[in-house]
Amino acid sequence: MAIGQSLTQQQQQRQIQTATMQQMQLSHLLELPADAVEEELQKAMDDNPALEREAELTDTDLSDAGYSSLSDRYDTGLSSTYDERPGDRRVRRSDEESNEGMETWMADTESDGDVLMRQISELDLTDTERQVMEYLAGSLNDDGYLEKDDYTLADELAFGLYLDIEPGEIHRLVELFQTLEPTGIGAHSLQECLLLQLRNKRANLNPNTPETVSLHNAERIVHECFDDYAARLWTRIGETLSITPEALQAADAEIRRCNPRPGMALTIATQASARSITPDFRLSVDENGHIDIELSWQHDMRLKVSQTFVDILNDYASLKEPTRSQQDSYIYAKDRVDRARFYIDNLRRRRDTLLGTMREIARRQHDFFANEDDETLLQPMRLQDVADRVGVDISTVSRAANSKYVETRYGIYPLRQFFNAQTMEKDGQQVSSTQLKVVLREIIEAEDTTAPLSDSQLTQLMGEHGYKIARRTVAKYREQMGILPQQLRRK
Repeated sequence: MAIGQSLTQQQQQRQIQTATMQQMQLSHLLELPADAVEEELQKAMDDNPALEREAELTDTDLSDAGYSSLSDRYDTGLSSTYDERPGDRRVRRSDEESNEGMETWMADTESDGDVLMRQISELDLTDTERQVMEYLAGSLNDDGYLEKDDYTLADELAFGLYLDIEPGEIHRLVELFQTLEPTGIGAHSLQECLLLQLRNKRANLNPNTPETVSLHNAERIVHECFDDYAARLWTRIGETLSITPEALQAADAEIRRCNPRPGMALTIATQASARSITPDFRLSVDENGHIDIELSWQHDMRLKVSQTFVDILNDYASLKEPTRSQQDSYIYAKDRVDRARFYIDNLRRRRDTLLGTMREIARRQHDFFANEDDETLLQPMRLQDVADRVGVDISTVSRAANSKYVETRYGIYPLRQFFNAQTMEKDGQQVSSTQLKVVLREIIEAEDTTAPLSDSQLTQLMGEHGYKIARRTVAKYREQMGILPQQLRRK
């Protein structure tokens, strides 16, 4: 009885382990961008001789096709036009250039983290700590700010990477992350960004020098009187901190030397050394508004079970009294064939999930793709929205969208750009935070720099555009975009 019970427990444990292995393998495959698929499949074939390519692709095949035949079409009744808009950050391609192949050299402002990754690799970290630090690098906005708090990051790490990290531990790693270059990276706000830079500069100077004193005063101003500093209330600052006008002037000069957008330093570095991006999808819109989606040929590389191993299994089934050697060969072959089928099934599920995710993004963001990639047309869309339609877990969609790119007639976009929180209504329609930020930035860029607009004035102008939002929301979006307060924008 005890032996039978023991066998039952072992069988149940083995089933749980297999399910976990399948999930882990699929999660790994989903995270792979297009340019990493070839290396992954080659490694799988090296590890398992029962896996082989379904068909070898020649150089002519690759240059002529560039993509698989997998596609989908949506009839939406809208047509697309093309207009080159200078100043956009995405890669522009002419019709002739788009036919030259999928690999595009570009300065990727979304991947400025290469500089950060090199610094992270030099730190003495555990595997878990390294994963968290790399996630922090991927969570920065374009200006280098970390907009998420410790609790939000803890939730995302739990759902996205299955890492159970306490908020306190995340806080410690965020502080470590903020020691990376450029100084100020990873700050949660402009105030914290300035403090990080002032403290770092002062730490590298000899104490009791005039410059050190000015930096110390600058820190006190930013830390204790930031709102007054933004409003240029020098008399109140001097009285609060007991600092002379001359010392205030010297401290102000130190603050002005700080970089309010440290992420731009990373952008400049990546623009100086462009990296190669291979889009995962090609999206096109015809004159009737139909959207075609094609998966890149890298994602559609097919594998099959080697016929040699299948023959070993078939031959064994016909044996009446197999020898020990034949039994060993059968056990080995069956294990490899099972693993091969397991892997091939996950590749199929990966293709289906990638296409399903991109199709749903295209359906929800049709107006953006069909109308000159106008960011104001981006609709509110969450990971959960796509997960519900595709019929998968939210973490699966997160992996499918991470580090993936789609090529359109207007340029190449990261999929994560299309996910934004639902914010408010305009004329009865839901609009996204991305739309609000675009409008807000346009208003600020058009202001008179000798008399910049206050947050209250910006709120009023947003209302005139049909966006009824609170002043604190305007201030939050302004800070997230790295735009200085009114007084600091005056020229």
